[in-house]
Amino acid sequence: MRKFFIVLIALMLVSILSINVYAMEIDEVITQMNGVQKRDTSLGNDEGIMAVINDVIGLLQLAGTGIAVVTVTILGAKYMLSSVDQKAEIKNKAMPVVIGCIILFAAVNLVAIVANFTNDVLAS
Repeated sequence: MRKFFIVLIALMLVSILSINVYAMEIDEVITQMNGVQKRDTSLGNDEGIMAVINDVIGLLQLAGTGIAVVTVTILGAKYMLSSVDQKAEIKNKAMPVVIGCIILFAAVNLVAIVANFTNDVLAS
């Protein structure tokens, strides 16, 4: 039974981590990149403190999401493969992880909302 779950988890990881490649003509790519560059400079988001705040927010979201997914996946695998007594212990370990994920996502989104609000106020 454990071998089945290990193979199943390995297959899921391979399918999740597989990379899809969508090819485009080079002229289309250059046209799209020029459009993005014009949009960014017209909005003014590529200068100053907002660029730093956006980079930090993106990094926090990426790191927090990655850590949360790995932790929940490991606890879920342990939960599926454990006995009845161990399941209660794993549930107790999982509750702070879930609460931490909620706090992390709420904090990052709250900082993003405040940053966007202050950017809008300062721009007008």
